Amino acid sequence: MVLTGELGGGILGSWGEPRITLRVWGNIDRADFGLFWNHVLEAGGALVAWRVPIAVVISAVKVPASKAGTEPRACSDYAHHRPRG
Repeated sequence: MVLTGELGGGILGSWGEPRITLRVWGNIDRADFGLFWNHVLEAGGALVAWRVPIAVVISAVKVPASKAGTEPRACSDYAHHRPRG
């Protein structure tokens, strides 16, 4: 499996905190993992593709020492972090 990655950094989050983002994407062939099940659709074609896209987005925020130990905030804005290309 070959994945492509992009490291983004040097931006400020909504509350002014430094932020970096790692985006990784690629494809796997499900047959490589022994997943051979499929179903032929009535209109023709297969229900499940052999090539399965994989996308991972990790966003890290630098937390100031004064806020260490407080609850983390999760980013729910997936549309903003979609891999390009």
